[in-house]
Amino acid sequence: MQILSTETKTVSRKNLAVLCLPLITLNGSMRDINKSIGNALKHICGYNYKHASIDKYLRELKYLRISSNFIKTTAEFWINF
Repeated sequence: MQILSTETKTVSRKNLAVLCLPLITLNGSMRDINKSIGNALKHICGYNYKHASIDKYLRELKYLRISSNFIKTTAEFWINF
């Protein structure tokens, strides 16, 4: 599992990328990351993540049983924003 050996800075950037999905995509869908509007990730979190990278990251979090809590917390952030 790659996430266990990933640097803290990279995990933070991926978390920020997931948090920003509603801002940089039309409907918050990860598939829109590969479109030109998704290139804003480079300016927001310092790296231009693509759909496959974020999808793999969320699947690894799911395997660790972290993803549902992470997604719920992200949704609550935007509801309260």
